[in-house]
Formats: sequence, C-alpha cells, structure tokens
Amino acid sequence: LVSEMPFDIYAVALKAARENAKINRVRINFIASPVDGIKGRFSMVAANIVSGELKRLKEGLISKVGDRGFLILSGIVDAEAACLRRFFSTEALTPYKTLKFGEWVTLVFQKIPAGR
Repeated sequence: LVSEMPFDIYAVALKAARENAKINRVRINFIASPVDGIKGRFSMVAANIVSGELKRLKEGLISKVGDRGFLILSGIVDAEAACLRRFFSTEALTPYKTLKFGEWVTLVFQKIPAGR
C-alpha cells in the first residue's frame, strides 16, 4: 500500500499543486492522469474539484483508497455538502470529518475493510 499519490487531470492545476507543495516544503511525486490510469491503492486520496466531477469519479476515487485509508473531497460549496456526504457514504466508506472554510467545505471519509 503506497502512502499517497496525488494526481490531477488538468496540467494548470498540477502546476499550482507543485508550487504549493514547494511553498509548504512538502515532497510529493505528482503525475497527470485520469483516476483509472493510476495503479495501486493509497492511504490518502484527495480530490479538489467541483461536485459534479466528484460524483462522476466516485467509484474510481473510492477504488484507489486502501483499507482504513482516507478520501478527502474539497472544492465543495456549502449548499452541496450534505448531498455529497450522503452520495459518498457507503457500507465501505464512512464520514470521518467535515471541515468548513467560509462557504467552502471539505469532507473526509474513511474506508472500512470488507467484512468489518
């Protein structure tokens, strides 16, 4: 289980993410690829995109989260947070934490191993 592998489907966003990682002195190996192009499962998967895209990518995002790992969804407007929380809550993925920053919300889920 690899600890984390950030990715982004847009080159501009990827460039900004690299710059932010450098500013924050965090070493991360970024790649540009759609979710289904990423191999492996990770302890943390983060997606900072609009709600419609999060919904479209749901199965792919969840499949990349390892057992007991976390899925972090951000870029969510407050008015859509409750709906998105319900949409992503499954038997295998449970809400862990909700963070609010002004009108923006970040939802954190934890993946529960099958059979638990």
